[in-house]
Amino acid sequence: MPYIFGISGRKNTGKTKIVCEIVKELSGRGYDVATIKHDGHEFEPDRPGTDTFRHLNAGALGTAIFSETTHMIVKKTAVTAEQLALQFPEADVILIEGMKRGTHPKFETVRDYGETVSAPETIRGIIANEENTEIREFMEQTKNKVPLYTYSDVLVLCDIIEAGIRQKGSRTCQKIQ
Repeated sequence: MPYIFGISGRKNTGKTKIVCEIVKELSGRGYDVATIKHDGHEFEPDRPGTDTFRHLNAGALGTAIFSETTHMIVKKTAVTAEQLALQFPEADVILIEGMKRGTHPKFETVRDYGETVSAPETIRGIIANEENTEIREFMEQTKNKVPLYTYSDVLVLCDIIEAGIRQKGSRTCQKIQ
């Protein structure tokens, strides 16, 4: 199984922005990257009016659509991140956006100090706005051992993830909780 690394944080803290930047950089370095998005709430996986949406509304437990280059599977069943990760055996790394309670290593995006929501032992760094002096002062005062990064530190963030890929070895087994 690929190396698993997360980007967690509260809503509207820039998780998707940084995930996209990390995907772009790691892909540019030659890694095959997949992403899994965790949604703490229910979501609509398909658009009303599409054939697959109509199939689900008619009572299908799941549906799939595919073309020569793309496919999508929608199932009305519970699934774990570990089960989803098995769908990407060709990936070198899987980035999980969200899943703050997960035990995998992660960066946490924050807007204000004291806002972290992940278990401290899983946080490999905090990502905050460059101009947020409150967070910097808080980190310095508490002698926080978690490094502080900004959204422009993508290269450094990718170096950290890349070190994890190399340490674990690509396509090694890693349990996601």
